[in-house]
Amino acid sequence: MALEQLKKAAGLMPDDPTIYEHLGDVYFGKNMKSEAREEWLKALELDVKNEKLVDKFKEAGFGDPYEEERVKGKLEEYKKKKLIQEQEDVPPVEPPSIQDNHLMLHSTVSTS
Repeated sequence: MALEQLKKAAGLMPDDPTIYEHLGDVYFGKNMKSEAREEWLKALELDVKNEKLVDKFKEAGFGDPYEEERVKGKLEEYKKKKLIQEQEDVPPVEPPSIQDNHLMLHSTVSTS
C-alpha cells in the first residue's frame, strides 16, 4: 500500500526528493534493489547535498552515488551555484582612497 501511495505522490510532486528517497526505502525493504537504487538516484539528483541518503546508498552496497554521471553533474551545478552565491555575498573591496594611502604612509614613516 505504501508503495502505491508513494508512486502516486511522485507523480503529483515530481520535484520532491523526499518522496523518491522514501520510495527507494520501500523498494529496498521489499528487496527490489535495482528499483531502490534508481529512486535514490532520482532523490540525489534533486538534492545532491543529502549526506544521509549518500550514506544509505553506500551502505546498501551501491557504491558512491557521486560517481554516477547524472548525480555528478548535479553536484557540479550545485557547487557552481554555491560559489556564485558566496561571491555575490562578499561585498566588493574598495581600493583605499588617496587620504587613506597618505595616512598609512604617514603612520609607517612616523613609527620607523
